[in-house]
Amino acid sequence: MQFCSHAVHNTRGHRFKLAVNRTSKNLFKNHFINRVVNIWNCLPADCFNSNLTICFKRKIYLLVLCYY
Repeated sequence: MQFCSHAVHNTRGHRFKLAVNRTSKNLFKNHFINRVVNIWNCLPADCFNSNLTICFKRKIYLLVLCYY
């Protein structure tokens, strides 16, 4: 897994988008990393503008409360 090189030029989303390597094996298709990358990439950019970890966690927590 690596950061997308095309995310730098993309105007949508945040700059910390992740790319998953495609696999042909069913063993890795449901792996934890493959399941959370789409959720990570869908996070709004304002979550990543935090200076402190606690602020980042609070924004994620509030975001989760909004959806559930």
